[in-house]
Amino acid sequence: MSKRLEEIEGGDGPIPARYRTLRNTLTAGVIDLDPSGQIVGVNEPFLERTGVSREAIEGERYTAVLGGAAADHLEALVDGSADILEGREGLVWAAVSDGVEMEVETGAEAEIESRAEVTVPTGPEGDRPRNCQCRIHPIIDDGHYHGSVIVLEWGAETDSRHEGVGVGQTEADTRHELERRNRQQSAIATLGERALECDDLDQLMAEVTHSVAETLEADYCKVLDLDDDDRELRLRQGVGWQAGIVGSATVAADENSQAGYTLLSAGPVVVTDLESETRFSGPALLTDHDVTSGISVIIGTLEEPWGILGTHDTDHRQYTDDDVTFIQSLANILATAIERREREQLLERQREQLATLDELNSVVRSIIDTVIEQSTREEIEGAVCTGLANADSYAFAWIGEVDRESQQVRPRAKANTGGYLEEVTISADPDVESGQGPTGRAIRTGQMAVTNDVLEDLRHKPWRESAREYGYQSSAAIPIVHEGATYGVLNVYTERPQAFADREQAVIGQLGEIVGHAIAAIERKRALTSDELVEIELQYRGLFDTVDVPETDDRIRFDQTVPIGGGRYVVYGTTTDNGLETLRAVVEAEPRWETLTVISHAFGDVRFEIRLAKSDVISTVTSHGGSVERAVLEEGDLQMTVRLPQGADVRQLIDALQEHTPGIEPLTRRQVSRSDSSTHQLSNAWVGDLTDRQRESLEAAYFAGFFEWPRERTGEAVAESMDISPATFHQHVRAGKRKLLETLLEGEGEHQDRE
Repeated sequence: MSKRLEEIEGGDGPIPARYRTLRNTLTAGVIDLDPSGQIVGVNEPFLERTGVSREAIEGERYTAVLGGAAADHLEALVDGSADILEGREGLVWAAVSDGVEMEVETGAEAEIESRAEVTVPTGPEGDRPRNCQCRIHPIIDDGHYHGSVIVLEWGAETDSRHEGVGVGQTEADTRHELERRNRQQSAIATLGERALECDDLDQLMAEVTHSVAETLEADYCKVLDLDDDDRELRLRQGVGWQAGIVGSATVAADENSQAGYTLLSAGPVVVTDLESETRFSGPALLTDHDVTSGISVIIGTLEEPWGILGTHDTDHRQYTDDDVTFIQSLANILATAIERREREQLLERQREQLATLDELNSVVRSIIDTVIEQSTREEIEGAVCTGLANADSYAFAWIGEVDRESQQVRPRAKANTGGYLEEVTISADPDVESGQGPTGRAIRTGQMAVTNDVLEDLRHKPWRESAREYGYQSSAAIPIVHEGATYGVLNVYTERPQAFADREQAVIGQLGEIVGHAIAAIERKRALTSDELVEIELQYRGLFDTVDVPETDDRIRFDQTVPIGGGRYVVYGTTTDNGLETLRAVVEAEPRWETLTVISHAFGDVRFEIRLAKSDVISTVTSHGGSVERAVLEEGDLQMTVRLPQGADVRQLIDALQEHTPGIEPLTRRQVSRSDSSTHQLSNAWVGDLTDRQRESLEAAYFAGFFEWPRERTGEAVAESMDISPATFHQHVRAGKRKLLETLLEGEGEHQDRE
């Protein structure tokens, strides 16, 4: 099915950059035309051959330069009477001759060769027409017509500046020289066009090496690929070399080899006798093949080289300037193709990342919905791992926690891991090799850690073979945290290289806090509603030994701790005048003690409120499902009562506390029971019916003296200490009181939430 050229939407911009780059790599003359037929660019070979200046030619119509058959074909293109096959992209040609529609082709075969008259308005030759071979290439890119590229090749008999016989040359020698130059130009033009349509770089490199060997009648040709460390050059493609070494042979990328020396040179490196060469020595790749002479040039730029293109012979050979230009032109074509392919791969990766982000956002929302419905920590962790492992973007996932004795990370939940976790050792110890991966780093820093190339990242060396076996190339570790407490680490693996870019990290990183919050709520509910509890007494001697504060023998009681978000807490308590002075000194000296507020002060009894920016002790107890029931500071020593749900790992809690606060020691441990049914009903309502904010508001109000008469603190003052608005505080308090009263007066049952 065909479509007329005039039906193709006109391009808004100039000829695409990749075609302009091709123009600059060709040794043939090239003219760029916009869709209207105006000349928008020419290359240096055109200017050199014609003698015209760039200023005189650019901006003119094509008719100022081209005549004969070429002008007829261009007229058909510009006025839209030529037909273009629908869906074709790239370099194509189309023309109408004598009213007969001609066939359309693409690619290397897409060329119409016709005699053309090239007339230049100025220059040393005046307006004399010059005959040449002319190829016309309309450019259709992304469905838009962007103009045409005209490739002009002068033959020996038509270029007066290259005619004649040089000193010591016969007419046959001159003819041979011109024929060789024409073959080189033809090869450059063909490979330049081929580079625009070939997506397989290795195929293009193979075609370039074969073309060089054939055109120059050389024994060897090679493309060397510089590794990422700039240490070695690998024989990527080649012609003439011993069987089996293409793809594996390497050359040192230092100044001792011809290729390495070329990387340090501003221009091509030509060797006529390798044995007598003083600039560098011959590497084994050359000496093993009896190489004597050769040319090597950089693929890319001196500042950012991709590799080397080289040709070699076993005989002594004198290379001409045209030979060197030929090799350099092909290296430029390869560099352009490599750059284009890298841009395409970047765009492809970006498209994949966007698709992954869309899927990941959906997966995260689904996981959040699922987590809310779970009633145990095990169910939450299992749902998270399953949700991630079932996503197309990830291979498997697991959640682990640290064994305090061995420092090894043990799995708590997993999905699609196969035998991976049984085969590997992962540690949180910074001093061992197995602790350098993302899991260990995430545990130690409390921040998400990723490895985006497991086969190259030296820190991932202990798990490299397992990565190959289980097919993953990137991994991420997300600490599961809430209010300063760490509940473990979520590990995710994918076969995608460079997977965890910033945007993907931001999305998946949310799961750490979301899962941490869900686990904290479950653990707290279990502790508050359990009939059987474990109660332990802890002692911290010399609490303020590291802080210069006045000593007091008076007792300081910390009656209640209320979390207010972000790892911060409000603590309510009572003391004496002397104890108050001690607390004021601590607030001045200890940055984590932010503010001290006196709630009431009468007859030597002081009720106070302290805001803490952070508390390792409280957050550690909370992360293990416990709560600090009360704490008393007396004679510089702090004694705490901590309650944990039945079955909690007391030893693990104590180890964790001592890790953060080495001075803490356990004193007693005992079992306690809740036997009063009404108290049990209120506890269930306190946890099951009230929201977190309702509980926190009631706790803060009670211990701040909001319910006393006269009130010791106003609702506005309590709200300010909690960083919420007064209206929100009063709303939470009213809703919480109503729910508790309904439970007490009506018994357990369903309560309509009017908040």
